[in-house]
Formats: sequence, C-alpha cells, structure tokens
Amino acid sequence: MKIMGNILRDCEKTRQRWPSNFSLSSSCMRNKSFPDSWTRVSSGMCCIRAGVISKEQLHGAAAQLCGIQPSHFVLELSFSKGLGLKQALSLIKGGTGRVVGTETSKLNISAVTRELCEDIELGALEVCLQDSELLPFIHNMFDVIYTVNGNLTWADQTAALKEIYRVLRPGCLFMTCVYKEPVVTKKKQSKQIQIEREFHSDEYVQDLKESGFTKVKIKEHRNAVSGYKYLAVYAYARQMK
Repeated sequence: MKIMGNILRDCEKTRQRWPSNFSLSSSCMRNKSFPDSWTRVSSGMCCIRAGVISKEQLHGAAAQLCGIQPSHFVLELSFSKGLGLKQALSLIKGGTGRVVGTETSKLNISAVTRELCEDIELGALEVCLQDSELLPFIHNMFDVIYTVNGNLTWADQTAALKEIYRVLRPGCLFMTCVYKEPVVTKKKQSKQIQIEREFHSDEYVQDLKESGFTKVKIKEHRNAVSGYKYLAVYAYARQMK
C-alpha cells in the first residue's frame, strides 16, 4: 500500500507543506490495534459499522458542501466506503490539490485502495490507517477538513479537535456532518440493531470554540439522494494576525 509517497514527491512543486525529509510510512500504519471493519466508539455506545448504502451518499454530499477548489489540500476523517473521497477528487481535478483520507478500518482502507488505485498511482489521493486524536501531518497543511459522523467515534473529542485545528490552515474550514435520524447498522453476525446517535450540539460547539475555532454555525440539510436529514457544523480556524 502506498502511504503518502506521491504527495511527498510533489510537495516542493505544489504548496511546500511537507519538509523534504518528512515521511508518514511508519506513523500512518503504526495504529494497528483496530479490528477489521470495526471502529472504536465513545463510552456508552456499542461498536458498529455502517450498513446502509444510502447513508454512504452523505459522504459525497459533505464534500460538495465544503466548497473544495482545484488547488485545495483536502482531508476526510473516517472516509468509510470512499464516496466522499471520490467527490473531493472530482472537485480538485485539473488542479494542484490533493486528497487525503484517514480510517480506522483496515477493510475500508483495502477496499478504497483497490477501487481508487489509479488516483493513488497518480498522486491525487492518499489513504492512511489512523485515528483522529493523533494525526501524522504537519501544521497548517489542509485547506479543507471534513467528517461524516466521524466525531461520534472519537475516544477523546478534545484531543481530536485540537489535532484538526493544528493541521488546518488559518481561516480554513472544518465541517462535521452528523445524522439527525437513527441509523440502521449491522453488528457482528449480521444482527440488525437500531441506534440513536448521541450528539449534543451545544457541547460540540463549545468544544470547537475552546479548541480555537471561530465562526461556528450549524445548518440542517436533507440529502437529495437518501432523504435523510443531517446537521452540518461549520467551523473555521482563526485567521493569523
């Protein structure tokens, strides 16, 4: 699996965001404790994996909402089946931008690597096995960061938000999409369960502000493909004075 190789070779020609001796080949893969196809979920919730294809479409909708430009360096946290990565790739096509995705599922990493192998070979896409509490990227690297329900898998929300703020460029967008309705999921041995996602918007907004984000706002959307309602939380890194 190629980890960050193509982007690192191109950094001097594009945005100078990686030093020449910077390597992620070990740091991206050091977190091997995650079971295949399962994600760690915060206290009080069981381990789940997405089981409804229509909701995967929201990853693409989230990327569309971010205003991604061809020159942007984009990071999707918890990219799941990769539909958000595909949308982001289509938005940077023809430009100098790059797309990076992180996941905690080795199965998702493998599936996306196979499906989007051409984009990886071309250097437009990189994928990384990593949780959000310890991101292996340099400061001020990305123009856009987004996640779809990824915040509901963080063991330490404060640590994750601080890491996101660290790698986001000043004045740029971090967007969180959260399902408003219960999500049908699959548990081990294909047992169907219904889970009400726990998301406290006031608490999340406060944590964003305490982590340094500004211009925090919440908008409600309904996905045109699936019909599911979801919240989009917009937050921006502070501009440098």
